[in-house]
Amino acid sequence: MNNLKKYTKEDIERFLTGDNLIDGVNSSLKEFIDYYYNDDALKRKNQKIFLGRISDNLSLKIDNILNSSKRFDKIFITKDSNVVVSSDNLRHIFKHHGKENSKGQLSVSAKHLNNFIDVISNPDYIGLSDQLSRGKTPTLIFTKKINGYSAAITLLSTKKQLYLQTYYVFRSDSKEYLNYIQKKKLKKAGDVEPNDNISLGIYV
Repeated sequence: MNNLKKYTKEDIERFLTGDNLIDGVNSSLKEFIDYYYNDDALKRKNQKIFLGRISDNLSLKIDNILNSSKRFDKIFITKDSNVVVSSDNLRHIFKHHGKENSKGQLSVSAKHLNNFIDVISNPDYIGLSDQLSRGKTPTLIFTKKINGYSAAITLLSTKKQLYLQTYYVFRSDSKEYLNYIQKKKLKKAGDVEPNDNISLGIYV
């Protein structure tokens, strides 16, 4: 289920610059994934597809997770953040996770990635990665059980954008998947309470 907010006409005019795409306007996430699934020399230029804005409820949960951490010296407000997928990240995922052989973990395919929006808009578990990207950018983790497997996604939270970073697929309820949830200290999404005060930039 897609719980992302659709873009306004003003959003579309702003984001449709250069090689940018917008899901449901001039492309679709499925078309974008299928196109970059098999990379070649003609597809080296990085391209982005904008998928929509996160729901208010999800943004409040993310704000709670980010601002409850003592690792940052600023307050995060993620309301109306855009969800973005880049071709560079797809290439990274297919290169490093498209041929998984470890027990409990499956190779990531285009079919799995087509469920990306459902995972982040309706996660089973959510949390903050213990690793920061370059520039101390927070990395969020979302997991969800779908069609007999479990997907784990990491997103970079930066400048009102949530960028797909990595994508893992596990056999549902495998030891590896359960260990991943425990090791990353993820919380059930339903247990993460939205916090309106934090979203307004007020410590509580």
